[in-house]
Parts: sequence; C-alpha cells; structure tokens
Amino acid sequence: MSISMLEISKTAMYEGEFKDRRIEFSESCKWLSEELGFPYKSTRMGDYERLLKTFVNPGAKVPTEQDLIDDFYHFMQAATEACQIIRLWNTFKDGKHEGLKDRIKHVMSGKSLRAEAIKKNAKGENDDPARDFAFELNIASRFLKGDMKLI
Repeated sequence: MSISMLEISKTAMYEGEFKDRRIEFSESCKWLSEELGFPYKSTRMGDYERLLKTFVNPGAKVPTEQDLIDDFYHFMQAATEACQIIRLWNTFKDGKHEGLKDRIKHVMSGKSLRAEAIKKNAKGENDDPARDFAFELNIASRFLKGDMKLI
C-alpha cells in the first residue's frame, strides 16, 4: 500500500512515502527513549505509534465504512502529531539545547487526540499545556532551521 504523508504549513512541508515518515517517527521515538530517557510507549507518542498502524499493517482487515468514519480522523491526527515530533527530532537530536529535556517532557504529556485536548476545562479555557509546549518548540525549530538566532 502506498500512502503519502503530507504536512503543509506556511513554513514546512513533509512529502513522500508514508513508510519514510514512519521510519523517521520510529527514529524520533527511539531518540525520546534512548537519548532523553522517556518511555515513549506509555505517552501519547506510543498512542500515535499504535494509531499509525491502523490502516497500513500487512494483513490488516479491510476497513469498513464505519471503521473509516471512526478511525480515519484519529489516524490523521496521529500522522500530524508524528510530523511534529519528527521536526523536533530533526532539529534537536544533537542534544546541544539547554532546557530541552524539560520542555520535551511537557510535550510528551497531555491528551493524545487534539479533539480531546481542545475541550474546555471548568474555567472555559483550553487546558493542554503539552500542545502549548509542542507549539513553542516547533516555532523554535523553524527559526533554528532558518538560521535565525533565538534569544
């Protein structure tokens, strides 16, 4: 099965075979575990790893229309989140960034699916600091990749 994974934003694009992004995601999870010491399988990254297998496992059952309705949204959310952790891995894997481990720890926490994360708390606010930290690191990554200095 050939699936392309595409992430488009104003500053970045991942284009190519899904299998290539899956390999990069696996490498980024290995980095999280081995270099940073986070047991990623028990975090939302482990959830994404499982969700990314939903439609592409050899021998997987052919999805029904209801499977597509129920699972495809989650699959696409996992793919988007995988692209974000791949970007962080590509930028920060050299380990030369002070305070990175604490920030990555925050990124690893939080709810797996954005649909759950954007639900309002008792105060009527979004309450998902993990995504706030992920956003912050992704912006920093884009600046660093663009050879801009961070203060």
